[in-house]
Amino acid sequence: LLLGITVDNFIKNYSERVNDIKINRDLSGTNGWKSFQELFNTLNECQEYVVLRNQENLYEDYYMANKGDVDILVKNKTEASYILGDLNGIEENSQHLEVAINNKIVLFEVYQYGSIFFQKFESDMFVNKVKTNEVWHLNKEMEKIAYIYHALLFNSKVKLKHIANLKKNFHLFDNDQMKLEENL
Repeated sequence: LLLGITVDNFIKNYSERVNDIKINRDLSGTNGWKSFQELFNTLNECQEYVVLRNQENLYEDYYMANKGDVDILVKNKTEASYILGDLNGIEENSQHLEVAINNKIVLFEVYQYGSIFFQKFESDMFVNKVKTNEVWHLNKEMEKIAYIYHALLFNSKVKLKHIANLKKNFHLFDNDQMKLEENL
């Protein structure tokens, strides 16, 4: 947060000149984030997290066009709220954070470890997470289970967008053996 670089890069670039480092910058994210990449590079250094779904769409235009949110599970929600830049997330009941990225507000739904899934499953999410483009996310099988869980338990009726995502990304309902509207 202080230097805007990873600990490894700091050691590599400044190990010889520790006494003459001058810092003339705000903390990373102080006035919002320049990009998803900057935000997730910082999260990678400061907080254990896992993106729960749609990690392939982590860019501003997608969220602006689809009015969606980024769903993440974090080990420490208070710390994550400070890092993301919305202190409303510190409140126990608030999961929705407004995060400034590239001068736009992107909604984040931040879940505290131990609060949404079965704790064993949440623990497995962190153990089996994978990293793509510097973002930690669920592997495909765990994402499918988490997506079904979210669609069924957080919505009184499964939304068509959830059905479409399950069909597209996990090949569920591909044979159209059942009419989805009748069974959901």
